[in-house]
Amino acid sequence: MNSSRSSTVSERCFDYSASVDCNISSSTNNVPSSTVSAYLRNMQRGSLIQPFGCLIVVDEKNFTVLAYSVNALEMLDLAPHAVPNIEQQQALTFGADVQTLFRSSGAAALQKAAHFGEVNLLNPILVHSRTSSKPFYAILHRLDVGLVIDLEPVSPSDVPVTAAGALKSYKLAAKAISKLQSLPSGDISLFCDVIVKEVGDLTGYYRIMVYKFHEGEHGEVIAECHRPDLEPYLGLHFPATDIPKASQFLFMRNKISKEVELAGLTTDSLMEASYLGASALGDEVCGMAAIKITSKFLFWFRSHTTKEIKWGGLTHDPDDKDDGRKMHPRSSLKAFLEVV
Repeated sequence: MNSSRSSTVSERCFDYSASVDCNISSSTNNVPSSTVSAYLRNMQRGSLIQPFGCLIVVDEKNFTVLAYSVNALEMLDLAPHAVPNIEQQQALTFGADVQTLFRSSGAAALQKAAHFGEVNLLNPILVHSRTSSKPFYAILHRLDVGLVIDLEPVSPSDVPVTAAGALKSYKLAAKAISKLQSLPSGDISLFCDVIVKEVGDLTGYYRIMVYKFHEGEHGEVIAECHRPDLEPYLGLHFPATDIPKASQFLFMRNKISKEVELAGLTTDSLMEASYLGASALGDEVCGMAAIKITSKFLFWFRSHTTKEIKWGGLTHDPDDKDDGRKMHPRSSLKAFLEVV
């Protein structure tokens, strides 16, 4: 389902275009700056509402289709063939009965869920496509305009296992939600303490924290649940520069963020770091910063001499001036560094 490409997009995603100068002189280029900004935003956000599965919106009373994502036909194997028959053409269209898309058992389960007060407690519902027999998890959400059905494909071999596991997960989540709803209103500190405990129980992670951004964008850890052998982070303050704006946006957008265990190395000289064969490299040896994230490494080399930097296949000349009309290597690298 395509979403609006209006200016409100920038409020929902990190504005990459703000990292480059989009002010274009009309004497040198006829393309308006607003067009360039929209193009840059579209590069980052492809106007798709979800990268996995498909979506159908139905009228809750009669299950007629009100809207569907553009990939629903393909996902459900309803895309018309070279010589489509009437059934294929009318299977998914506005006003059609969505129950006809699935086998009778799945259609009956959807109908039953629609009459249930807390429809979220019944998620996910296992359904099978009528035409291809492919299994999907139907995840229902009740809105004022109708019933939203998210269809997520499931591997046929995983259906018996994942169905039981998903049911258990939803029951655990429902229990945690009920506990949160029973808390007295207005006590944010208590609410955060219970949040970290419940998320820890659900995920099994050894450290769960609630991080609060203060005015000025600095922040602190205000609630924590951690394994007994780990040192506490509760009460630690972090400066505004510790979390880039792009990362801060993602933290606020995703609500819950997962951080991995990492270790780092930084040195101004490979020889001082006892790098094997560093002496044979001569005077061109540069410093190195390395960060290990699980089994992968992110290396950053520092040099005291002027070197060319290739970014996106382009070579950056240190004597060049930034060109606001295109993705210049230096401005693009600057945006990359902010995210990293």
